[in-house]
Amino acid sequence: MELSKKKAVIIAAVEGVYGADATPDGSNAIGVTDLKISPAKGTAKKRAIMYPDHSTQPHIITQQHQEVSLTVELKGGGAAGTVPECGPILRACMMSETIDPGVDVVYQLISDSYESCTIYVNQDGILHKLTGCRGTFKINGAAGDYPTMSFTLLALAVAPVDLAPVVPVYTTVAPLEINSSNTTFALGGFAALLHKLDLDPGVAVKYRELVNSSAQIIITGRDCKGSLTFDAIKNIDHNFWADWSASTPLVMALTHGATTGNIVEINAPKVQLASVDYGDADNTLTFNTPIALTRNTGDDEFTLTFK
Repeated sequence: MELSKKKAVIIAAVEGVYGADATPDGSNAIGVTDLKISPAKGTAKKRAIMYPDHSTQPHIITQQHQEVSLTVELKGGGAAGTVPECGPILRACMMSETIDPGVDVVYQLISDSYESCTIYVNQDGILHKLTGCRGTFKINGAAGDYPTMSFTLLALAVAPVDLAPVVPVYTTVAPLEINSSNTTFALGGFAALLHKLDLDPGVAVKYRELVNSSAQIIITGRDCKGSLTFDAIKNIDHNFWADWSASTPLVMALTHGATTGNIVEINAPKVQLASVDYGDADNTLTFNTPIALTRNTGDDEFTLTFK
């Protein structure tokens, strides 16, 4: 019988010990789109034995691991101080989680004590267990659409099995359109007319297995960057050309949502413009600006807050 690509259940939980199955259940369900799982990642090493013919030689698969990519809606947890659906995966992407009950949940970049998560991907009765997951993500937001987060993670090798999916319990929180009613944005204190924001912490991960060391996905660093598109303005309003020329660090702040339980904030204390180029949107002149999100006191290139 054929299997459906659309029938999938994804659940995730933070691991207490690296690589140890965190056994997520239906209450850990995450609503995702653009799911792609690659359970057979590795290197096919051909043997090079000399034979009296030109026959193709067999190979051995080395460095076996898995990869998964998925997109989630960027939205709140439903109540102030409630962890969002994507919380366990964020913690596997070089970020700490700080919960202030009844107030907010803050995710901030870290440089040690990295966590990991277990993700179960069940595709129409085929269960893939991804343990030891670590990776990176991108935040994508455009006016007229709702914001999303796209994750790419590596995981340890675990063979898939046939198993019926658990019953998932999804949040009832709906994403909000990025518009003037739901969203505020400022760059360098100027309320720019924002078309699009992309943010990429650039977390670098690698599969590693050495003698006398268990296989693991290691985090090797990060390079926070992104891009902005907003209506072009004259220098009298704000001189972004001067900011670029002087490599001036700018405070960037975005708040999306106005109702407690579905408010998301992105704050970056020192954003630098890599360039200021012209673009066009609806026959309106825009500034297209690649950005670098840089350190202030350390591990604070940006914070992601759910209220």
